[in-house]
Amino acid sequence: MRSELLKKVAVRVSTSNSNSTTIGSGILIKNQSNDCFVITAGHCIHGKKGELLENVSLDNISVKYKYNNEDSFTEIKVLEIVYLDSENAENEDYHDIAILEVENFGKQADNVKCASFYGDLDKSTLKFRGFPQWINEELNESKPFECVIDDDDNTKFIVKSEDIKDLSLMRSINETSNGISGSGVFLEKEGILFLLGIITDLRDDKGTFGHLLCRKIGSIVEKFNFEPMYLPCGLNNLYKWQKIDKELITDKVNNFQELNNNHFINLKRKCGVLYDVNDVDEMVVELLECFFEAEINLEKLYKVNPILEQNIVNAQIDLKRRVRRIYNRRRVSDKEAAQNIYKEVIDFYVNLVVSDSGNDISNSILDRSSDRAVTQLLINCDLDFIEETV
Repeated sequence: MRSELLKKVAVRVSTSNSNSTTIGSGILIKNQSNDCFVITAGHCIHGKKGELLENVSLDNISVKYKYNNEDSFTEIKVLEIVYLDSENAENEDYHDIAILEVENFGKQADNVKCASFYGDLDKSTLKFRGFPQWINEELNESKPFECVIDDDDNTKFIVKSEDIKDLSLMRSINETSNGISGSGVFLEKEGILFLLGIITDLRDDKGTFGHLLCRKIGSIVEKFNFEPMYLPCGLNNLYKWQKIDKELITDKVNNFQELNNNHFINLKRKCGVLYDVNDVDEMVVELLECFFEAEINLEKLYKVNPILEQNIVNAQIDLKRRVRRIYNRRRVSDKEAAQNIYKEVIDFYVNLVVSDSGNDISNSILDRSSDRAVTQLLINCDLDFIEETV
């Protein structure tokens, strides 16, 4: 996993009153309404069992963020404590989770998704990032850790991390883990960080073998307009092209044709250059069907994978600039010349998307989204070749 992804969402969380201070870690995340939150361990807000802080309020809580350890901290304003089950903090079945609504922090967490799982990720390498106290007494520096799932049930799971051990044997796990409570445990796939749970404690008092207790959050965050994806089967939907109802597509095509505006006229005129005259109306319908199917699919995929949206939107912008500069108002001698330009534009688009997405994107999405991208250029008259007349 690229540690840069975790650096975007890891925060330091602290709560103070007149008597004591608790400090831990947390993660930035957004719900489906684009509201911004920090999820952390409950005891990072109200203190540990037997040491609960009194009179905790927004004024007592501090959330700070930095991308690089050498950077200065930026304070993120806490707006509301939306979940904190402090009344049950002394009970054995306490979830030990806190959710804070915070001020908008931009696009940092756009690639984070909540996830639910049960028993299917045992061999996957996971990562978390926290602010361990042994690195810096003030917990001013964060560090990434790798781990694997060792055991899990409906509400919690155990991870084992070799990275948390002090190879010099001078510090115990109890010492090296201090400060990482509240860290999010993630699976990274296709450029997305899937939040599986929050580190809340050592598995036992000594942290034997580097085992950490993590709480699953799926059932909790659902109350706040999050939609956890179930793993691993949900991973298949990251780049899955779905079959769209034919009637819906036909209605969209008919509505577009009935408008008979400049966009429709542009497309029909370009098809007259690209294809035989007898096939123009048929090709217009075919292009529009592919165009609307792609639009509907991409909208669904963007909700699951915002990284894909970013890559495709950026490719479309770069494509439009290049086409305007090189191909606009280009005169062509025949249909073959026009089709060669069409293919060149598609190839350029594919290269743009692949350069951003690597091998993560499927050929079916490349093919269909490239047809959509070029059809959009034809509709908007950005790709405006003209057939020469003798």
